[in-house]
Amino acid sequence: MTDGAEQNEPSSSSAPGDGRTDNAPHLNSLLGNDGPGAVGLALSSTNGRIHDLDSDKTIPREERDLLRLYYTGEQAKLQLKLTMLGETEKIKAIESEIEKARQDLDSARSTGSPEGDESGKAKRYSLNEKALIEAKSKLQKAFSALEHLCQDDAKHEAQKPSASSWESTRKWQAITPADLQPAIEAIRHAFENKGCWRSKQSTMKLCFAALHPSPPNSSSQPEAGNLNPYRHFLVAFLGSQVEKLLLGANQSAPAIFKSYLDVLQTALKIAVRASFEDVLVIGAAQIDVLSMHPVEWAKRHLEILVVGQKAAIRVWTKEVCDPMKLAMAGDLG
Repeated sequence: MTDGAEQNEPSSSSAPGDGRTDNAPHLNSLLGNDGPGAVGLALSSTNGRIHDLDSDKTIPREERDLLRLYYTGEQAKLQLKLTMLGETEKIKAIESEIEKARQDLDSARSTGSPEGDESGKAKRYSLNEKALIEAKSKLQKAFSALEHLCQDDAKHEAQKPSASSWESTRKWQAITPADLQPAIEAIRHAFENKGCWRSKQSTMKLCFAALHPSPPNSSSQPEAGNLNPYRHFLVAFLGSQVEKLLLGANQSAPAIFKSYLDVLQTALKIAVRASFEDVLVIGAAQIDVLSMHPVEWAKRHLEILVVGQKAAIRVWTKEVCDPMKLAMAGDLG
């Protein structure tokens, strides 16, 4: 055996499976059953709450500061959970790679491989061990930080009723007189259905088809004619100039993805602008029954609508990239 191979001899102290946090059951209780997607959505929602809170000038400063402390605490915990989930997945991948490297190294030693080949496999094993130690260290640090934050949960729980109460005041019904709610409901439906849902479905279907072309005569990909309703909708909604952005499979994947994402962004901007104008018309005609200026009222309604669409954009990204996801998506109504 060469000196280089001896220096990279697998060590029992850093073998796969060792070095995990000593509080594995507690770690699992902190993370719960949520995966990265669910935690990411919760974090996005909490970030939106903080932004919304900072723009709310209707509550006393002291109350706002207490609520902000509550939400930033939740934000920090969710960020740490994402880190822990990421490092946990990284550890699994590195451990798998280490096991493969161990087998390759054992094989090289047993078969008397050339010195350079054995040394290279030993170096690969050593590098993976170092990466594993680093990942476990990051996991442990995030775990300790999250555990420390959770020790203050009792203090933060006292703010939870106030947070729930404040959130209820930020719903669209809370700022809309009863007589105006049917009209606002109709605007919301048009925004969510035509402006958002149909735009997302159309760009998603076309983007997916361009990113995942099937071989000729394959039944797994929609026929070109089946995609025409999505193309026709986008042209009708955005104008004929959008056709040049509806790329086909002959373009590179990054270009296809960006082009359809740009189309979706443009469609959503148009939907937001149209809905804002519709709400503003109602507010201006009913200014006497509003608790705020019609422009602020319309702006608040659109802020609520936009926040509700953030999670859907994350889903759009997953579905255009993952062949298994699009099967669950519906057709245009």
